[in-house]
Amino acid sequence: MTLSWLLSRGVCGGQRQVASREYDSSCVFCRVGSGEEEPANSKAVLHKNDRMVAFHDRSPAADVHILVCSVAHIESAKDLKRGEEDFKLVSDMLDLGKTLIAELAPQDETQYGFHLPPFNSVDHLHLHCFALPFRPAWKAWKYKQLPTPLGTTYLTASELLKELRPEPSVSETA
Repeated sequence: MTLSWLLSRGVCGGQRQVASREYDSSCVFCRVGSGEEEPANSKAVLHKNDRMVAFHDRSPAADVHILVCSVAHIESAKDLKRGEEDFKLVSDMLDLGKTLIAELAPQDETQYGFHLPPFNSVDHLHLHCFALPFRPAWKAWKYKQLPTPLGTTYLTASELLKELRPEPSVSETA
């Protein structure tokens, strides 16, 4: 199942109106992104710029488990639109996640992805970045694409990028 298939059928809230991308004071990731609040795990922010913020997950599921969040309040991956802006945001989030994982735990086995509603714990776009293995091993189930009556639970970053890739213009296809 692809994200576009899920959205076309209203699965995982696909019929809901897209939320504003404005700061939401009730959102913990907005507060961390604005600098008002430190991450819950009391570890420092690893990276911050005007579009994203990265920090260690408060309940790590692997030796290194980093979250890369958009600074703009985007509720989830399903609220993203095909096109250059959202494609670039997710691509930059993935690049940052890969860079931080390489710095903190250089190894071959990594994973990058997004939970989809209603399976995300915080309603703010955030990329899970892992240096594997999962610890404890059972946590791997939380980060797999599992079909449920409500839709799939998780989408890899590369799959999301395929869904967001801008359509080629007419001049590019000619």
